[in-house]
Amino acid sequence: MDSMLKCVLDSKDEAERARLLDELILTHSAPLIRKVLRQRLSLYIGHSGTNPNNPDAEDLYHEIIARLLQRLNDWIGRPDDHPINNYRNLVITITVNACNDYLRGKAPARARLKNSLRDLLLRHRDFKTWKGGNRKQLCGFSSWNGQSNSSGASERIRQLLENPEAFQSDQLPKGNIQSVPLPILVTGIFNWVGSPMEMDALAELLALLLDIKEQPIESIEQSNEKSGRQFEDSTIRDDLRLQGKETLKKLWDEINQLPPEQRDVICLSLEDENGNDLWSILLTAEVVTLPQLATDLGLSIEQVMDLWEKTPMDSPTLARHLGTTRSQVNKWRFRAMQRLRGRMAEQK
Repeated sequence: MDSMLKCVLDSKDEAERARLLDELILTHSAPLIRKVLRQRLSLYIGHSGTNPNNPDAEDLYHEIIARLLQRLNDWIGRPDDHPINNYRNLVITITVNACNDYLRGKAPARARLKNSLRDLLLRHRDFKTWKGGNRKQLCGFSSWNGQSNSSGASERIRQLLENPEAFQSDQLPKGNIQSVPLPILVTGIFNWVGSPMEMDALAELLALLLDIKEQPIESIEQSNEKSGRQFEDSTIRDDLRLQGKETLKKLWDEINQLPPEQRDVICLSLEDENGNDLWSILLTAEVVTLPQLATDLGLSIEQVMDLWEKTPMDSPTLARHLGTTRSQVNKWRFRAMQRLRGRMAEQK
């Protein structure tokens, strides 16, 4: 990456410099930008920089590209005044700042939700708020007043976050959750959790269930950058760093031997540390050709191209694509990763 930056700076030919900038943006920056957008906002951008179903996502993506180009042009014009010490961190910082600006523009919806919730808990006779032992604002049914939140409550909250469909089928089996009155929805959450909970946690659950996408504004240290779907298994992740074509070929052979549903989950969600999807990695390393990939998956080239635009997918998107639940997707992924980890370890 640093050598490419040097080539851009040293180039005296405007056409050549423009070509190098395009390569820097499209090859080295775009995958990372798409990854941060998925992590921060659950916004998905295809390899062509488009999302026909979400114009906001496209606009934000192109705004980030424009900001990055402006920063690069400032650096080219006055490199001493605008140094770039770490290009990857620069891309992340620009993208995160753009995400924060986007969230600030969307924040009123979340603020309205919190205000409505606070008003409901104060005026409704069945609900109550009080200070917990850690000075956190707790809430729950009036009969729970003064009680502490429990570890069991934390587990039930985690279950709801991971599988909101189970909560809905248990507590709200009829109708669209968006049309459920707030008191009934809050009652359902309290029944599900079974004990007092922090008010902030209740607001987070409501935002999830009501599909309010905004997230709280927070500062991010680049060293702590995390991916919600990045696999913790280092054996598989390391194999995606293009350290050897033969290793990638073995990995692809093992993926092809998985049960179809597990194979599809891995194919459509696995990514490397830079946000590159599995198929891009395999094709770039010339492990497979596009026709071979289609044949291995039992798909047409057109079907592969259509899916490729949407990868890597998160669990909710995978669940919709495969016609199942997020919980089932997570189970398939877990089993697939266990098998791949064992098989790849045997071949080391």
